[in-house]
Amino acid sequence: MPTACVVVPTFRRPVLLERCLRSLHEQTQQADEIKIVASDPAEKDSIKKMVSRVGLPEVEVISGAHLLLGGEARNLGWRSGRSDIVMFVDDDDYWDNGKIAKHVRKHVESGAQVVYSGVTYTFSSTEQNFVRLAKQPALDMKTALLQDGYCPPTTSCVSVVRYALESVSGFDEVLKSYQDWDLWYRLADSYKFASIPEPLIYFVQHSGERVSMQSDNRIQAGNQLLAKYGRTQELLDFLGRELIRTIERALVFSAKDGDMTSFGTLRSEVRAQNLKALHWRTSWILLKMIVYFSRYGLPRALKPSR
Repeated sequence: MPTACVVVPTFRRPVLLERCLRSLHEQTQQADEIKIVASDPAEKDSIKKMVSRVGLPEVEVISGAHLLLGGEARNLGWRSGRSDIVMFVDDDDYWDNGKIAKHVRKHVESGAQVVYSGVTYTFSSTEQNFVRLAKQPALDMKTALLQDGYCPPTTSCVSVVRYALESVSGFDEVLKSYQDWDLWYRLADSYKFASIPEPLIYFVQHSGERVSMQSDNRIQAGNQLLAKYGRTQELLDFLGRELIRTIERALVFSAKDGDMTSFGTLRSEVRAQNLKALHWRTSWILLKMIVYFSRYGLPRALKPSR
């Protein structure tokens, strides 16, 4: 049976990281290697203590000589291992206890180099969740990755065989965002994808620091991708849709948290022409902000502090 390495990049989120590590400890098939990459080298010792407390075997805590960005941390992690299959999980996400076993089995049965599974979106502020089942791969995955519904929503639901990662040199560390999409896009040139429809990952949605919720980084990375792959209409359309989703997530989470300035930020995005003033999507975002602010944000903002 192929061996499996799990890479966990982390940056100053000890409570969330411990939950993630406990989900690894509860796997029905344990990883042969676990590489926890401390993006902040100052966290390395405290993470080692956490690993001892959780009781995880086969763990190595590593770091660079300086603060690492997401692509750098993931590359450092998988390159330091030897296992046949590499799986990634972000420190704020956690796994179903059959995730490793089912991904390894899918690689073996399908012969695919890239496997992705469904996810459960969880919202820490409202305790709600919804499931996104993984689509079956398209015959032309490279083209499909520019369309809605085919790109895995998080690296936490993907596993890749080591030789495929080596052949494309892993994540592009220069990109400000979209590092995961860019990796799948390059892998789709030469390798087979397979999916596990059922949700095996809890993809946590929250208002903390996330690159995918920073529209400036998305715009810069979009320009980097256009320079890298050319200004095709398909890529322009994809980047436009992703930017709107990024802005929507950030604004709705701010409204949920009771941040009145989110409505001013919406106006700023319209003035910057990142959103169209007279468009149904902008109206829909505003409506969601009002509903979530009224239901969750306003009570939170009016709650007396202790």
